[in-house]
Amino acid sequence: MTLFLSNNDALAGEVPRLVELAQEWLSEEPLSRAILAAEWARVYGTPYEPTAENYRAAVRLVAASLHDPRAVLPPVWVRSGGPHAEHFSAYGSRMVDGLVFHAADMLGATEFGWAIDVDSKSGVYGSPYVRPHLTQTVPGLVDAVNWLQEGRVTFSRFENYFSLDLPDATEGDHQAPLRDDEAVALAAVRGKKSAAGLRGLLGRRSRIEAIELPAPISPRPHVGLSTDKPTAPPTVEELLPGVYASDMPGYTHEIWVDEAAEHTWGEAKFVAYEAKLAQQPGIEAVLGEDREIIHVNAPTLTDAQVLAAARAAAG
Repeated sequence: MTLFLSNNDALAGEVPRLVELAQEWLSEEPLSRAILAAEWARVYGTPYEPTAENYRAAVRLVAASLHDPRAVLPPVWVRSGGPHAEHFSAYGSRMVDGLVFHAADMLGATEFGWAIDVDSKSGVYGSPYVRPHLTQTVPGLVDAVNWLQEGRVTFSRFENYFSLDLPDATEGDHQAPLRDDEAVALAAVRGKKSAAGLRGLLGRRSRIEAIELPAPISPRPHVGLSTDKPTAPPTVEELLPGVYASDMPGYTHEIWVDEAAEHTWGEAKFVAYEAKLAQQPGIEAVLGEDREIIHVNAPTLTDAQVLAAARAAAG
């Protein structure tokens, strides 16, 4: 799934357009960073730094702002009609964008630079990513934020989803662990797009206030074109990172499948995966919710045993 276009069937011959949109998006990086920094200073009362130590607190802040009504220019991935154009307010989408750049800093964007995958057969075709982290694309993070507000991803699961190198969680500061009970406010307004925003998450009211925004970067940043894949394909541990309790009636466990699995395994193996999973000992039923979430009923198996079965089925 590309970040910018809503119809993947329209991508044929669209590489120059995708590069242009990616460059426009990157040129507005200072705007998203400034909005996140201003909100951080307003809520936490300290200067903002996009560090690993501040990542959990940034996630809390962004989750509380997804439908904030303040008027700002939304990112290019909203303005171009991409798949997440209707999921957040303009201000919320800028906060999500700021979190993307926060994660990008942690992945080494300054050192490695940005590229988009132009292999039309790739599962992440047209998606911007920080080299060499092909499986950790920008659309993947934006997807996960939307899943967070939809209740498909818990706070604790979100923390580990992108395999970022985070310090050990400690209570009482910005490194406090993300607790699932913090998302009560998200669940209460899920799908309603509250005009008042999700301020209940942090116990603060939204205020309309002016933020002095910097100008976009000029000339626009370079975006590489890449058909290169990582020197080694993603491991089965990376493609099947975890198993969690299922919220689907009649199913006990939920398996996460990385978005790069189809490209890594090939279409035939990817399509046949659920059937192979259903043949594993202890797996009584399998239900694919979408391409990245599979529910299984395995009442006699532990999480670790289900994960082992999931990975065995991919062998």
